[in-house]
Amino acid sequence: EIGHAEGYSSFYLAHGIKDNATRFGMQGNHYYGIDIVQTERTREKLEKEGLPVTILNMDSMTLSGNSFPGVVFDMIFQDGCHDTEHVVYEFNAMWNQLKGNGDGYWIAHDAEGPAWEGCKEIRRLLKEQNIPHEVLTLGGQYGLMIIRKMEGFDYNKNPWA
Repeated sequence: EIGHAEGYSSFYLAHGIKDNATRFGMQGNHYYGIDIVQTERTREKLEKEGLPVTILNMDSMTLSGNSFPGVVFDMIFQDGCHDTEHVVYEFNAMWNQLKGNGDGYWIAHDAEGPAWEGCKEIRRLLKEQNIPHEVLTLGGQYGLMIIRKMEGFDYNKNPWA
């Protein structure tokens, strides 16, 4: 999660990760969160719950493909600084660490609010660079943009077989 702030969404995401590990034997699942504020408080709160977390005090503008070596993410939830520069930089820095084959999801919060321009630029980049993806934008007061990473996806294979 990029931008955990007070840790409200972090709490639910980390609980979901722990629950999936327990219920479905998905061992090794882990929540990663970065922010420049409230990292100690958020870390303490989540660790007290016994959740598998890594919380870092980190400026998202320093993210790179080396920030989380060896980690491939199922989902990245973007909810940090909402200006276009941050939104696009974070996307470019982390997209390659997201699972492909239709198994990786980029979720941008406030996509129809303060992050609208940045999300618009991400959609343009995906189209311009011909990157296989599916996108769904959910409206509302602030909205969400969900991008499914489709690189390597076999459209002829039944996913349930």
